[in-house]
Amino acid sequence: MNSLSKEELAQFAEDIAFVRKAIEKNTSIIRRINFKKSLRLVTLLGSLSIFLFCGLFWIITKKYGNIINIPNWLQIGFVLLIFIDVLILGVLKSKNILSSAKKLIPDISIMMLLKEYYTAKIYYHFIPVGLAGAIIIVLFAINGNLTLILPAISIAIGITYNNIGVLLSMNEFFIVGYWLVITGCLLLFINIPIVFGICLTFGLGFLILSVLWFLPDKKIVKE
Repeated sequence: MNSLSKEELAQFAEDIAFVRKAIEKNTSIIRRINFKKSLRLVTLLGSLSIFLFCGLFWIITKKYGNIINIPNWLQIGFVLLIFIDVLILGVLKSKNILSSAKKLIPDISIMMLLKEYYTAKIYYHFIPVGLAGAIIIVLFAINGNLTLILPAISIAIGITYNNIGVLLSMNEFFIVGYWLVITGCLLLFINIPIVFGICLTFGLGFLILSVLWFLPDKKIVKE
């Protein structure tokens, strides 16, 4: 077989580049963003925050004996700390995701990214789960079954994470999703303090997710 000329090689390279651009153009940027690098630190910090605040809440309730006996200033300060923590993590998450997206589309904005993410497909996935979960939680609260609220939230968010795994083709979301579902079901049969339940479900769940995202990607070695 005759070797290709320089002109043919150049044309071949242009054809490959054209096909690549066409594929990228028709593939949502959401599926091309490196969520592992964007979210692993935030997920780890979120997990540590859960353990920290649950530990602090446990110490405070042990000191005062009951939530009702906790001074108002301490309650307000505790809630304010949680709010600030969530706000910082939210800003950091948005910043990291936007930074990753800008490597693909330099002029993309956070609003363009949200518009790209929140499509009809997303709503079809999340609205049924969110609506069913909200109704169940309200019914539990009305009937006084407060101990069942955390398991219901854990199971609902676990199912949501599985849906995210399908949409983004990321196996790590399946693992944490099943963890939340399984531990949520487990809490239906065991009686432990709510702070320990939160650590078991979301604390360990997010810690597992962050560890998986910090692991190096497997590379296929051809012999």
